[in-house]
Amino acid sequence: MDFSVETRGLTKTYANANVMLNVEALKPLDFQFERGKFYAIIGHSGSGKSTLLQLLGGIDKPTAGTVIIDGEDIYKLSARGRTAYRRSHIGFVFQSYNLLPEFTVEENILMPLDFDGAERDDSYLAEIAEALGISDKLEKYPYQLSGGEQQRAAIARALIMHPSLLLADEPTGNLDPQNASQVLDLFRKIVTDMNKTLILVTHDRSVAERADVVIRIENGVASVD
Repeated sequence: MDFSVETRGLTKTYANANVMLNVEALKPLDFQFERGKFYAIIGHSGSGKSTLLQLLGGIDKPTAGTVIIDGEDIYKLSARGRTAYRRSHIGFVFQSYNLLPEFTVEENILMPLDFDGAERDDSYLAEIAEALGISDKLEKYPYQLSGGEQQRAAIARALIMHPSLLLADEPTGNLDPQNASQVLDLFRKIVTDMNKTLILVTHDRSVAERADVVIRIENGVASVD
């Protein structure tokens, strides 16, 4: 079985000065995420689901344990090394599209390449723009796009570095039901056609039901639903 991401004893504890206690935002987690599958992490606000996503993406450091992506133990890397690894191997999609308004859609999509000093691949740009239905939007500016189109552009930006792992934090939260459904359809296409691992955080049960595997987090404890 081909595992893209593995957690070993992954734990996150925060000190709560108000009550002089340590709060376990994520209790020890051992889990293996398979390549080419769509995972949804569901739970109430404060349950620990966003903490898990940040740890998987190397944004926050665990109190204990580690994350291994494609055989690379990301918490053995220096902070700078982890940033570089994250930029080139992990694609992030957020509820807010985070497109820079002064740049065209194409410029926004290509921005990770500029940061990494990588060469642009026009054929790949054309491929993902076509797959996401924004080929005719590349020269437009974000304000000229609908919310759904802006999220498609954000997904294209997340894909431009050929990441093996996509992490999405409430990516349909700002979208109407029709656009949300279309974005989820696109995620499914990306997972299937491009053999990506997608891990999506949501509080919406109907969104989670679109995934191959649903992981519920309650009080820092993760379990397969």
